[in-house]
Amino acid sequence: MMTLAEAAAELDIEASAIAKALAEGRCIGIVDSAGDLRLPIWQFEPTVWFEIELIGEQLGSVDGWTLLQFLEVPSASLEGISPRMALERGVPRERVLAAAASYAH
Repeated sequence: MMTLAEAAAELDIEASAIAKALAEGRCIGIVDSAGDLRLPIWQFEPTVWFEIELIGEQLGSVDGWTLLQFLEVPSASLEGISPRMALERGVPRERVLAAAASYAH
């Protein structure tokens, strides 16, 4: 996990651009127990980054904890691997989105 400032520095963009992506559900941000905003590092990988908004639409949520839980928990519909791992392994986006739609219901 990284802070907003760390993510902005890593991506070489303004923190405000990431904050906008968070507000629009195109980025995952969670508030930890200390009240600090944290962003999963792996979400900035191209195999995941371009799918987050679509997954949020299928889940019906832009809540960071909801997105994080879906992406990290193994899914029976994806042969027991997490949706994040499925994306990283090249499983077609349609299968992951179908898993998200199923998870939402």
